[in-house]
Amino acid sequence: MNKSAGEYEGQFEFDRSVIIPENVLSPDEIEWCKREADLDNIQRDFLLESDLDPIGERIGLTILRELEEKLNSPTINLEDWVLASGSQFKKQILQEILPNINVAEPIGVEDPEYIEKKFYSSPDHRYRQEDIFRHWIPIEIAKDKAFRTFKDSFNKNGTRNNIVAVDTMVFAPNSQRKSIKREIYFQKPQTPEQAIEMIKLVSGKNITVVTGIVAVGERLKGFLKSIESKVETKIKVKSLSDDEIKRYVNENWDEVKNSTGGIDYTGVGSDFIFEIDGDKDNLKGLPQKEVFRCIAKLYVIQKEVMEQLNKING
Repeated sequence: MNKSAGEYEGQFEFDRSVIIPENVLSPDEIEWCKREADLDNIQRDFLLESDLDPIGERIGLTILRELEEKLNSPTINLEDWVLASGSQFKKQILQEILPNINVAEPIGVEDPEYIEKKFYSSPDHRYRQEDIFRHWIPIEIAKDKAFRTFKDSFNKNGTRNNIVAVDTMVFAPNSQRKSIKREIYFQKPQTPEQAIEMIKLVSGKNITVVTGIVAVGERLKGFLKSIESKVETKIKVKSLSDDEIKRYVNENWDEVKNSTGGIDYTGVGSDFIFEIDGDKDNLKGLPQKEVFRCIAKLYVIQKEVMEQLNKING
């Protein structure tokens, strides 16, 4: 049974579907959002990200005119959100705070192995700790989902929707001594055989479930802002026999195929957990508190910008 938003301390309350972020963000976080929304800071960032020739006044004037046009077009979308996922389960969870949220399956998302190659092909990869990779890859995949969905996502008024994307991966110790990687990772199994092999590799081990979270929207018309975060939950898995693993997979395939790493730690697979350290909601693939926090940060930034634009435009 899913909990309602009100059952979670420090999450959103709603008034006609309008977010009240003060219930989920700290005063310091709200101040950070306001600084990000300050039009002087936005103008500075806009100029820094543009190909501004410090000598060419004409180029500078063109950019400033473009910025002025954006300031005169207060069309930021505060309320329409899309979850970059095909998961109806995740949509159901998010509807507790965003009743009108839609889902859109991202197309052409980069394969984790490709992202992994980019990580290890970097000249300084040897200086990176393995846990940096663990922190990095779920956020990169979530970011890829978010931006691919954002590119083609408009509401009925022609303004861009806000996007939230998550990606959950399971990391386990790598038993291959010759490998340079200390950890291996899993996503959802495609076949029962693959699930059985995944579960064998985590049986009796300490594993980490990591979810990357990215919220993307317009800070100014045509000028994006992304909020990124992650949640880790450590699990100690019981030692399982081959027969136990096969029986679990064969009898619960509908549960298994939708579970990162092959085990649904909130369903029948919860019997396989010896110990949990961290956010239990993360085991469902959508850590509500942190997702809500990312959404709230983007909302505060957009709301602050809109208030400033309304003052400018009378």
